[in-house]
Amino acid sequence: VSPTPSPPQVRLTLTPEPSQPSPEEIWEEGEGYFNRQEWDKAIEKFYTLILHYPDFKPQLVRELLCSSFLYKGREKLRLFSERGQQAALVEALDIFEQGLRECPEEPALAQEEKFISLYLQALSLRSQGELEEAIKVWEEIYSLAPDYLSGKLAEELYQAYLEEGALLEERGAKEQALRLYEKALALNVADKSQAEARREALLATPTPRPPKTPLRYKYPAPKLLSPADGAVFHGKYTEIYLEWEPVGELAPDEFYNVTVMRFWQGKPYYWGDGVRETRWKVPTLAGYKEADRDTFYWWVVVKRATTTTPEGKPDGPPISPQSETWKFFWY
Repeated sequence: VSPTPSPPQVRLTLTPEPSQPSPEEIWEEGEGYFNRQEWDKAIEKFYTLILHYPDFKPQLVRELLCSSFLYKGREKLRLFSERGQQAALVEALDIFEQGLRECPEEPALAQEEKFISLYLQALSLRSQGELEEAIKVWEEIYSLAPDYLSGKLAEELYQAYLEEGALLEERGAKEQALRLYEKALALNVADKSQAEARREALLATPTPRPPKTPLRYKYPAPKLLSPADGAVFHGKYTEIYLEWEPVGELAPDEFYNVTVMRFWQGKPYYWGDGVRETRWKVPTLAGYKEADRDTFYWWVVVKRATTTTPEGKPDGPPISPQSETWKFFWY
């Protein structure tokens, strides 16, 4: 009888569980990431310490966590200052808000969150044609941080002063326009030549004395009809027509003078025509099909033809007050 074979010997090898990193090791890693400006990784390590080792250097860990959010957000702001990427502003705001949720009493985070919120608010107001309100918001930031966004705020405010000043000149408010140009000259910007030129032009123009008797017009100011004030246009094949109510039956030498103004690189550009109808098609030369979130202003006045422009169009003195100034946007 053959002997019964012995069962095979089984050797059990116990693999030790991987040891969890100590708080000292996590701290060392987080501090290393912080010093190398790898903010996301640093934030992750500091969060781990707060969650699993709340008694390990709590004040210092919290301090570096808050600083990581602050520097990460400022990094996004630098991207906007250097490249003009508005998405970077929104990302920065989100980072500062995250930081404030963790560090509600951190003054630097609170200030950055406030400034960027105001700056975005001003951009929104400007895109809606509310330039005067946008200026007020930018002025609030500038009074506290004149070098905000590496001087980009000052440049935005400078251009806004020029645009609003040109609009005030169109309305005959030359003293108010002059004050804006002087504000523009007081800003910390590299090139102030446009504001200087406009200021000098206004100072060189004598201020007319008010007439002893009120100026009498033949017609009332034209009443604008469409597009509605603040209308938005877009699309490759879109055409824009401006319409207004008739002021009465015009004499053969009278006409409606319609004007469209658009700002381009801080300068106002004008298009217009003298027509006898109460509807006018805006020419594509006005640039609306090529515009990018631009604002166009328009108004109408009745004139009597006594001369012609160099382009051969009728011109002469107004015989009605100017209409309201309406605006439309091209996105």
